[in-house]
Amino acid sequence: MTGRKFIITKTGWRNNRQLAYFCYSLETDEKTFELEETLEFPIPVPETIEAENLLRALHIALSISYYKSFVPPVIQHSYNMTDVEAQFWNTVYKHGLGEFLYINSLSSSKIATFSAQSGLLSSQKSTIEWLDKASLGIGGGKDSIVAGELLKVSNVPLCGFVLATGEILGQTQAVANAMGINLFAVKRILDRQILEINKIEGAYNGHIPISLIFGLVGAMIATTNQGRFVIVANEASASIPQTTWEDQNINHQWSKSIEFERLFQDYLHAYVSKELR
Repeated sequence: MTGRKFIITKTGWRNNRQLAYFCYSLETDEKTFELEETLEFPIPVPETIEAENLLRALHIALSISYYKSFVPPVIQHSYNMTDVEAQFWNTVYKHGLGEFLYINSLSSSKIATFSAQSGLLSSQKSTIEWLDKASLGIGGGKDSIVAGELLKVSNVPLCGFVLATGEILGQTQAVANAMGINLFAVKRILDRQILEINKIEGAYNGHIPISLIFGLVGAMIATTNQGRFVIVANEASASIPQTTWEDQNINHQWSKSIEFERLFQDYLHAYVSKELR
């Protein structure tokens, strides 16, 4: 089975803006798969331009999990996109799928590219009154614990967030409890078809830039809580590549690296809100 086209189709809200849905169409030479993923937030997300911009960004970011199955040569979407933003997403796809390309012996030239186009734009105005509060990503490990303790010493009001793909929060909840902070767990439910798609002959499997998705979810929690700071602590080794492929440094943790952190912050300032830090 060979990929032909991938379409980022539609997104929106259900359940009083507590459940976000993201739809895609994956076309191959034999079959077209209609896919839907959801993110369930613990509280309703207010209707603001920042939330809609993040919904749009998540729609593109979450698509990587499905696109990579057959790596179609064409990606289509209906969003307005500048040259600068197109370059951001092309960088995310190329470097975020770097290890995936290496493992599957694929050339980066096989990855479809985004380009500038006219399309859908949000017409809302910002209504958020930003406060000096922080949303901290909690993974249950020492990095988030150290960051949390430093924030507590600096007297910054703090909550935690996590992207959960299962029912059990385990150590993450235990860390939040020990810190004495609220934990906002966002439940991610991938389309069930992806498990079968990944077993089809010709389908590819491999790592995606999950920290990008984690960061966008954290930004959505921040806009919901009116807190301008989103913090995720990563070890310095996340910036060290492991090998090379086609003269490209391959880094399993590229979306945790300092390089990506700078790109991501620039993206948030330009396309979501200049208040987010």
